[in-house]
Amino acid sequence: MAKVNLCKTGGTSIRGTCRALDVLWEAEVVMGSDQARASPEPGDFVAMVEHLPVLCWMADAQGYIFYYNKKWYEYTGTAPAQMEGWGWQSVHDPDELPIVMERWRRALATGQVFEMTFPLRGADGVLRPFLTRAVPHRAPDGSILHWFGTNTDITELENAEAKARESARTLQSVIDEVPALVYVKDLAGRLKLANAAVFRLLAQDGGRTGQQAQWFSEAQAKSIADSDRRAIDLGQTQEVEEQAGYDERGPRVLLTRKSPFRDETGRVVGVIGTSIDITERKRAEQAVAESEALLRQVLDQLFAFVGLMTLDGVLIAANEAPLKAAGLSSSDVLGKHFWETYWWSYCAKVQARIKAATIAAAKGETSRFDVDARIAGGALLTIDFQLAPLRNAEGVITHLVPSAVVIEERVRLEKARLLLIRELHHRVKNLFAVAVSMVNMGARSAGDVRAFADTLIDRLMALARAHELIAPSWDRECDATDAKTTIDRVVSTVLEPHIRDPAQARISGPPVLVGPSSLTSLCLILHELATNASKYGALSAPQGRVTIRWEQADEKILRLSWREEGGPAISRSTEKKGFGSQLMELSAKGQLGGELRTEWPPGGVQVTLTALLDRLPR
Repeated sequence: MAKVNLCKTGGTSIRGTCRALDVLWEAEVVMGSDQARASPEPGDFVAMVEHLPVLCWMADAQGYIFYYNKKWYEYTGTAPAQMEGWGWQSVHDPDELPIVMERWRRALATGQVFEMTFPLRGADGVLRPFLTRAVPHRAPDGSILHWFGTNTDITELENAEAKARESARTLQSVIDEVPALVYVKDLAGRLKLANAAVFRLLAQDGGRTGQQAQWFSEAQAKSIADSDRRAIDLGQTQEVEEQAGYDERGPRVLLTRKSPFRDETGRVVGVIGTSIDITERKRAEQAVAESEALLRQVLDQLFAFVGLMTLDGVLIAANEAPLKAAGLSSSDVLGKHFWETYWWSYCAKVQARIKAATIAAAKGETSRFDVDARIAGGALLTIDFQLAPLRNAEGVITHLVPSAVVIEERVRLEKARLLLIRELHHRVKNLFAVAVSMVNMGARSAGDVRAFADTLIDRLMALARAHELIAPSWDRECDATDAKTTIDRVVSTVLEPHIRDPAQARISGPPVLVGPSSLTSLCLILHELATNASKYGALSAPQGRVTIRWEQADEKILRLSWREEGGPAISRSTEKKGFGSQLMELSAKGQLGGELRTEWPPGGVQVTLTALLDRLPR
């Protein structure tokens, strides 16, 4: 007789029990050989069935149950007389019984295996689920002799399955609430499980498993598949940034962590991944980076100095202007305390002042002062310097910001203003001295008062005309081009009030244009020389002469010489310099960019003035 399989489903324990029953049944059939039995008789089979942990019974071909094992009576709390035949209906759930009866009759009519799960009432009155199976025992001609049935309590199995389903629902609910993408893919890259975030991103309305939507580009798909494969092949967790899909602004970016997914045997069967959409963060980072790069370019184009320091004074950033001015690279200054950098290291007093400003800024105070910074070649450049605290949104000081602008021109103009005030004071005194000298000289040679007055007036007017050469540089409404003149005119105009005879002055040199700014300095120098010559030198004597010559020393320098002769003898040079001498030297070095050298030979003073040719037209 062929073996009958008594169990096709259920938990591990149920499968084991059913398998044991199959073996026992097969053994009994073999023992019975070809002779069919209408009812069980004492034997090994019945003895073993009595000790099985499941409920067992036997019925005839019409479904009349004539045998139950001991386990049945123990569970139901019934007696054989109560159960024989169709008495088993009393331990069934009345609501389920009609269905059970209908299916049992169908099995009896068709001879098909009966299998159904339904509740049975125990001796304690509690209904518990049982997996019931009944298989027919047939005669050689195929007719049914009787049925062998089992009832297996699956309460724990159903409870376990219910808990598993509830756990699965809970887990799904939890991961559906997670904003990150959570998914499982098989070895072929097909999506097998995913949370709601994945389907929102995929815009997929179908079930939770199935083919992956083609929502990304071919290049993106290949990159994702490659990272999946690395996690699978290496058997290790991989963390990557990958592009996945697009929106109206471009590709989306995910920060993904992928790990190999293993079955109960430890074999890798896919990949489990979690992904966070970092598209906006990456775009914000890119925007910030572009903004910082643009700001850096702007700062590097500024002539001013802008930097960034830590609270303890370490310089961590600086724009290009101060680096280029000092001939430095960023590595020369970054990472050092600001007061120890090249710009300030020329003077310990300046370093101490910068350090004190740093300490004050760290406490929330802003310092601002004028200071000299060292640039390339050791030269000093005057700057308007500020050191201020930088606060975050909460008002906490996080960094210090040093900044500066070059005020060399402002300083020069301030010096020029002070010099002009002193010069005007000195000039007024000189004008009075010149006027007195002209009066004295005119009185000695004048034949009458009228002639004396006319001569004096002419000289005073010549002095006024020389003064007018300076006036345009003070007149803000005067056009700079109209204010320009030439050196020969300047020399002639300045000397005119101081000479009685044209032969007293010999003037020569090429035509050189002089602008308003240079004109002031040049007139001051010539006026000082002419005044001194009139008071003490060659022009104070009738036979005295002065020679003024200028020439281009080279392509950049103009040299002008002043030579006196025929005046009072000079016994020694004057080491102490008066205001007039200082005024001339400052004028020569400042606006004219040259120098003034004075010699004192016995025959008369000799002065050499040099000036930069490119400054004279200014």
